[in-house]
Amino acid sequence: MGLIGTFGGYYLYKALRKALGFQTLRGMTIAVAIAAWVSVVVAAFICAIQLALSGTVPFNVAITAMLSWHFLIGIGEAVITALAVTYIWRTRPDLIYDPPRRSTFNSTGSYISR
Repeated sequence: MGLIGTFGGYYLYKALRKALGFQTLRGMTIAVAIAAWVSVVVAAFICAIQLALSGTVPFNVAITAMLSWHFLIGIGEAVITALAVTYIWRTRPDLIYDPPRRSTFNSTGSYISR
């Protein structure tokens, strides 16, 4: 489950970030929040399947128990991850691999991407 959450979340993040705006903070933040939530829920789903296959609990009980709680846990994970990544990007962008560029406006009011 650790591999599913880690690698699945990372590759989902990369795909979402590219689709939402690769070089924007908003795109990065939304992508990291969605990937954090999905990685928690998918890992819980896989765990429920494993519990059901092992005969520990019936499938419907495992799915209901795992997904109902992990749906909520995933929301907390998404919020915390988005806040942490945004804070790190604002204070130490050198710690983020391929961070989004900061955008500014020049003296004439034109948009410049650095």
